[in-house]
Amino acid sequence: MDRAVHALLAALLVASSAGAVVAASPPGTTDVRATGTVDGISTNTTDVLALESIDASTFARGDLVVTGAIDVQAATLVETHDRKRVTEAVAAAETDAEHRAAIRNATDRAERRTEALLAAERTAREDYRTGETTAESYLATVGRLHARAAALEATVRAVDSLDEQSVGDERRARLRGQLMTLQGPVRAELAAALRGDGVSPRTFVGVSSNGLTLATLSDGDYVRETVRTDAQDDDPGRLSFEDAQTRFAELYPWASEHTDKYSLRELGSDVYDVEYAHTHGTIIASIDGSTGALFRESQTKSLAGIPTEETRRTEADDVVVGVSETYPGGPLRVNVTNATGEPVGAAVSVDGTAVGNTGDDGIVWTISPAGTYPVTVTTDATTVDVRVDAT
Repeated sequence: MDRAVHALLAALLVASSAGAVVAASPPGTTDVRATGTVDGISTNTTDVLALESIDASTFARGDLVVTGAIDVQAATLVETHDRKRVTEAVAAAETDAEHRAAIRNATDRAERRTEALLAAERTAREDYRTGETTAESYLATVGRLHARAAALEATVRAVDSLDEQSVGDERRARLRGQLMTLQGPVRAELAAALRGDGVSPRTFVGVSSNGLTLATLSDGDYVRETVRTDAQDDDPGRLSFEDAQTRFAELYPWASEHTDKYSLRELGSDVYDVEYAHTHGTIIASIDGSTGALFRESQTKSLAGIPTEETRRTEADDVVVGVSETYPGGPLRVNVTNATGEPVGAAVSVDGTAVGNTGDDGIVWTISPAGTYPVTVTTDATTVDVRVDAT
């Protein structure tokens, strides 16, 4: 590699990492209680992975961040270079020992970069959780890390394809499992916004010391992702393939009974991934092979197909407001009718923020905040408040 390319790589990395803070890994935890699923908005749809608690939450949008875009470009260049580097080293290897060394060195480099990305996410999440930074800043960081993790995962896969002697298979499987926790469909939209593809949809962000939840509405779909960092340990996997099938059926009983397409794969010896395509949408989820705990989930559901149960109804001046069952960051359906059930036009706000006007069907879909909050419906004749508890 010539000096000009070395200089460009160095300059990009310095520019993209200026001001970054890398935290040491926190002490590990084996407390994986409550790392299963909780009921969704209805017994007739999928359960969801939830954080044990939410310490900080709000709504924000992702947008163009020049330094973040530079960081992503730098990371992409680094990964492209490293894939070329290991490919050339393997091609030049004249002995099995040289081949193994090339693969091992590439795996070592990928491991160091993975650890740095995980540390960066922990630092950013803790800064947001404790009020040291804004939700917008945190969303920019997770969008940037999504893009970097995707590029690094491509490198890990490339090393896998070159490893004819199975040098470090388990290590790379573990890296891929870790990199998956930095990626998701909501973060993909945030990464696109970071690059200048337009402002992202309004996004719910909720964090704890042990994980994050992001949720949004996009093109008629409800999209949610959750990661639990306390649900994995360093022990070798004990679950068999059949055990994993049983565990996923326990976690997602409705999806297991109503699936159109189901796939389960083993990632190394310590991670199982499942994908359900069901009548309401899709689930992609991962469990730890030693604990059986669910540590990563993303769900996409069509709003048109989600069944709802109106658990809160208030009537005033011939206006009836029904609000669906929900959870923090969950889909929230507000239905406004008159006493005979005819749709009523109304402006709807949630916790003081306007979220839209009812259409011809009298319905507004939005995302639920965490905690207790008012849903306020204003028609030409009256204003109706409904108290909602999403905990």
